[in-house]
Formats: sequence, structure tokens, C-alpha cells
Amino acid sequence: MTAESDQFVVDGISPSRVETPTSVEELSAIVTAAHGAGEGIIPSGGRTAMSLGNPPVRYDVAVDLTHLNNFVEYEPADLTVVVEAGLTIQALQDELDKHGQWLPFDPAFAQRATIGGVLATNAVSTIRGSVGGVRDLTLGLKVVEADGSITKSGGRVVKNVQGFDLVRLHTGALGTLGIIVEAAFKVAPKPAAHRAVLSWVDSISTARSVGMRLFNGSFMPQRLTVHTGSTAQAAVELLSGQSPAASEAFLVEVHLAGGVRTVDRQVDEVTGLLGSEMVDGYDVIHNPEELPGQLALDALDSAGNVATRATFKPVAAFDFAEKTAGRAESVASQLHVATGTVLSAWDVESVESFAQLTGEIRAVAHNAGTRVVIDRCPREFKNGIDVWDGAAQELEISRRMKEQFDPLGTLNPGRFVAGI
Repeated sequence: MTAESDQFVVDGISPSRVETPTSVEELSAIVTAAHGAGEGIIPSGGRTAMSLGNPPVRYDVAVDLTHLNNFVEYEPADLTVVVEAGLTIQALQDELDKHGQWLPFDPAFAQRATIGGVLATNAVSTIRGSVGGVRDLTLGLKVVEADGSITKSGGRVVKNVQGFDLVRLHTGALGTLGIIVEAAFKVAPKPAAHRAVLSWVDSISTARSVGMRLFNGSFMPQRLTVHTGSTAQAAVELLSGQSPAASEAFLVEVHLAGGVRTVDRQVDEVTGLLGSEMVDGYDVIHNPEELPGQLALDALDSAGNVATRATFKPVAAFDFAEKTAGRAESVASQLHVATGTVLSAWDVESVESFAQLTGEIRAVAHNAGTRVVIDRCPREFKNGIDVWDGAAQELEISRRMKEQFDPLGTLNPGRFVAGI
């Protein structure tokens, strides 16, 4: 194992070699050669989500896409931008900010997460409930297929819907059907004002009441998240200056963005609602940079050795959070109310404990008509389990797609649903 290949280990497996293309054409040639030799390829960018996926069944070539990091085209007046897949989210936002614009998308680890990576994993965004996810913002893609051919779908014009299904196909497919090399996005003007209202309560039932009243209120907050566990407790201690009176603390995070007068009015409405709910306390944050770090998506990565993700209807999401928050393994969670997505961090001691935990929380999720994806866990925990929790109907569709787009299993072999 070389020092270079050591950086690209996936689930304990190292590649035979590492390729670092600097152009789409160079990547195409690399993929063509690997495909012809029957080799397995795993592409990567910022490597912020490489723990996602089943263990690879073959790993010969690591492809580092971070040198494909250019702006291809940016038209501020058209509110569109085309970028290469190795560009980081933060680098994109920094350039857009020079023109008073942004991509309404805020995944974890924005400094390192790349365009191709967040599309391939369909990364969670805290503001998805108000503006849509990364797939909804994508106008078109350029992709290197498993045999090395280059295809393009959609375009940079907002009304152009050509290739829409291909955008949906590759988003969230973990690079198993093609390697995303370029993406076109619709961007937006940055809001004139941005405020956050943070409130803390001592029970999940009060957090549910506050969260659902805001969700069903006269306007949709830009972000509406309920935090539980250790990260919530740490944030509450920081905000209130004292330890919560109860053994557990729950924090409701509300973000409001738009015109100055609109945001001021919404802050008044939210704080009035919090007063009627008799919350333990609240704080209005005028500068988003001052938000406690424990509330970031990134914070869950250092909480526990297992991370899970499930998406419910909003009411069912609170039911799931309530049923699982009291488990001994539970460390922290974030419940994104508008989308019903629950991100959880767990501290699991053994393979046996992991099997029991996943079996029980997946049973709860299945009763609610959804599934639990294992975003992160130790390699030894993955034996005998599908981290994707794939359903039979979706599994058959995924297999047909893999057979059509990558019949030789060149791209990310074994890492997708049920080892596809």
C-alpha cells in the first residue's frame, strides 16, 4: 500500500492505483481503459461521505476528481452557473457571493464537499424544506459513462427540461451509473436579511408542538430543525449560560430569510408563538456566523460511531425521534421538520448491538412506510447487512438500471443497494 493509495481506502480496501485526471477527456480515457480491463473504479472528491455504501466487491482504480474544479460558465444576469464536479460547495458559494447570489443548498462540510459528491449522494440540506434539494436546483449534467463515453443532459437555461430524467437518475446513485463531471445550476439572489431564533424545551412533546405549529403556520421558515441529545444539550448550555434543568434538552432552530421588514415581522410571530408555548428560553441570532457549532450538520459526524438517516412524514418523524431518543445507544439527532428527515448519531459497542439496533429502528421505520439508511458505521458492522435498507420494488428497478448503464460493474461495484 502506497501513501497515496492509503488516502483512498474504502471500507478497509485499498486501490491498486490512483488516477488524477485534469480534464473530462482524460477521465474518459481512464474509464475506457479500466472498463476494457475489467477493473473496478471508485471515484471521489472531498471524501466527506466515503463511508456511505456497502463494501466494494472490487476496487482497482481510485479516481480523484478534485482537479476538475473549474467554472465552465457563469451568467449572473441569467441566474445560472455551470461548474466542474471537483469544485467545492464553498468555492462555488464564494464566487456567487461576489455577485450577491448563492446556491440555496447547505450540505455538511461545505469547505470540502464537492459538486459531484453532493449530487452522487443526494446530500442532505437543512433548507431543503423551503427551497428544494440539490436535484431540484440542477438544470443539467455532463457524465462519463461506465464505458468511457461522455453524455450530457439538460442545459443551463432554466426552462430547458431536456434530460430531466437523467438528472434524477444520477442524483443519489452514488456514481454507480456514471461519473458526474459537470453540473449546471439555477442560483438565486441572496436574501436581504437572515435571522435565527433558537428556543429550548425540556420534552420532545413540547418540541413537537412548537415545530408543528411553525410548520403549519402562515409562512414556511427557511430552516426548521429540532435537535436532541448531546449536541442539543451543549448548544443550550452555551446559549443559556447554564446546564438545562432537565436531564434532556431539546432545541428548536428556526431560520428566517427574505426582505428586512418581512423577516422582522416573522421574528415577532415566532417569538410570540414561543411565548404561548412557555418554552424554557429563546435567543434571536442576528448574525448566522454566531450560531453554535453544535447545530451544524457537521456536528453529527463526531457524535457516535454510527450515523443513520430516514425520511418520514413530519408527524411520523417526531414519533420516530421520540421512540428512539431514549435508547442507550442514542447520542444525538436532528429532525428537519419540513422534510421529515431524521439524522441520528449512535454510540454502538459491538456487531451484535449494531444488528439489534438496526433491526429495531428499521422495524419502526418500516411500520411508517419508510426505511433507515446507514450513512456511517465501522467496516465490521457492515457484514451481512444492506446499509441502504432497499425495498424489493426499488431493488428490481436499481438492478435494471445497473444492467443498462454499467453491465460489467465497472463503477463502484457492490456499493449500491443490495450490493449492486
